[in-house]
Amino acid sequence: MELFANAAAIAIMNSRLHNAAAAKECEAAVALERERAVRDVHEAIGHSLGSLLLHLNRADKATPAARRPPSTSTPPGSSPTKPSSKPAAQSSG
Repeated sequence: MELFANAAAIAIMNSRLHNAAAAKECEAAVALERERAVRDVHEAIGHSLGSLLLHLNRADKATPAARRPPSTSTPPGSSPTKPSSKPAAQSSG
């Protein structure tokens, strides 16, 4: 009878360990899939932003300066450019 009890205890423990290992494997698979999805989104956003910048630069170069609207706002932390009150240095050459 004791031999049967030991075998049953081993079988129960073995079953629990297999279930725990299967759960860990499932969690690892989910984590890998999440990482893959995040990489894909990161790559897509990076590509889209790069493409957008390229198109904006091309559009900026293609637009004549006279047709561009004047900038009315200045970036935060900077002051509008003021004309210099100093005369330009002349070369005597």
